[in-house]
Amino acid sequence: MKLLKRCVGVLTTAALLSAAALPVFAAPTWDRWGQFVDKQYEGKVTSDEDLKGDVARDAEYFGSLNPPARDEWGGMLGSKEKYGLTETGFFHVETIDQSLAPKGEKTVLVSPAGNLYFSLGTCVTDLFESPMQV
Repeated sequence: MKLLKRCVGVLTTAALLSAAALPVFAAPTWDRWGQFVDKQYEGKVTSDEDLKGDVARDAEYFGSLNPPARDEWGGMLGSKEKYGLTETGFFHVETIDQSLAPKGEKTVLVSPAGNLYFSLGTCVTDLFESPMQV
């Protein structure tokens, strides 16, 4: 059996694995809702009723939104005609003429149907990069 030397003597691997030799861990770090136990902040869920209230408030908020009409790819309907964009069948970039854009020439992402498209999603999938901050 492999021996490990310590200041007070020699312990075997079996002794190190005994319950007495294992470190004592503190109380759990997370509560039942996945939040830090030792941190207090405004809006922290402290009961199931709090969580149900959050769900109801979210449903009310998202139900009040009126997003603009979109094409089948998520592009803004009517922008093809307004900005003279091209329908190619593929996502692509185009430049909008400064006479049509409020603040000068703009390069934009265009849906396959030829409408302005804005993507707010995964932009980095590499382990060593950080995601875009919006």
